[in-house]
Amino acid sequence: MLNFKLLLNKYNDTDILIEALRLEKTSAIEYILKKVEKNCDYYIKKIGLSDESLPDVLHDGLILLIDKIQLGKFDSSQASPQTYLFGICKNLILNMSRSKKSIKAIELEESMQWFEDEINLSIHFKETSLLVQQMLNDLGMPCSQLIQFKYIDGYSDIEQVEQKLTHFSNLDSLRVSRSQCMKKLVTMSLKYKSIYENGRY
Repeated sequence: MLNFKLLLNKYNDTDILIEALRLEKTSAIEYILKKVEKNCDYYIKKIGLSDESLPDVLHDGLILLIDKIQLGKFDSSQASPQTYLFGICKNLILNMSRSKKSIKAIELEESMQWFEDEINLSIHFKETSLLVQQMLNDLGMPCSQLIQFKYIDGYSDIEQVEQKLTHFSNLDSLRVSRSQCMKKLVTMSLKYKSIYENGRY
């Protein structure tokens, strides 16, 4: 874990923090999560959800914040990254209180169902199908590695961090990066699904 006091001095400058989040730097992710974690935890308890919901809320909220920054749509004159992230998390918590499941998770499950079915078929036959392998190759590193460790090799996120299978030193940065990779894979899977159904694999 990075020294929070050092991060506090570094990321008191909003512009520096925004740029670091745009680049998905681990230190910036740890800093902003630390800043909003306590308030999010309080709000989760106030709504009556389990403490176990907190990691999902922080993860999904962070993904949305980073997306907005990377698209150039974040306006720091309207709110700080911390305030904006907490606002996102509050909305996610309210949605979870109704559905008991994060909207982001639902969207991801629906988008990736075809790909996961293909992976399950590969596992059943004890080999990675040509289709899955081609998709991972086209994704390139580190995305192909992150997805393979999670969905094909079956490593938990904790195992990946503790065994240093990737360069990510904490769960949050690992999950954020993999989620970005999954979005790329969702787009790619549409093309490959069409190719597969037309009998070219």
